[in-house]
Amino acid sequence: MLDYCVYLLYRAALAIIAVLPLSVIFFLGKLLGFLAWIALPNYRGLARRNLQIAFAEEKYPGQIRFLVRKQFQRLGANLLGELGIASQLGISEGLKGEDPKGERSRGDHVPRLRLRPRRRGAHGSAQHNPRR
Repeated sequence: MLDYCVYLLYRAALAIIAVLPLSVIFFLGKLLGFLAWIALPNYRGLARRNLQIAFAEEKYPGQIRFLVRKQFQRLGANLLGELGIASQLGISEGLKGEDPKGERSRGDHVPRLRLRPRRRGAHGSAQHNPRR
């Protein structure tokens, strides 16, 4: 039952996000990222330690704290922005092989990547292995 409630909240949030302009979605995402920065001190510390390793002698501790907070904000903005764009374009529907009308699709909207080995030509250059 709890899973269903979470699902309904998620769908309601997507419906609200779908009607908002992208600038508002981005602002709300930054706000949620800031709240996550406040509410998750363990992850904040982990991000700070990672940046201290990455920028060992280049950044001061104040600059690293600033970068960590900005990264949380960007992460929240990008997450909500991605959901907003996907819902506005209708991409969130039909991800499991069903279109928005509820009909079963053939899955043609999912690109297929086929990796085939390349053959070496007479001069040692790679040639595409054609389908047989």
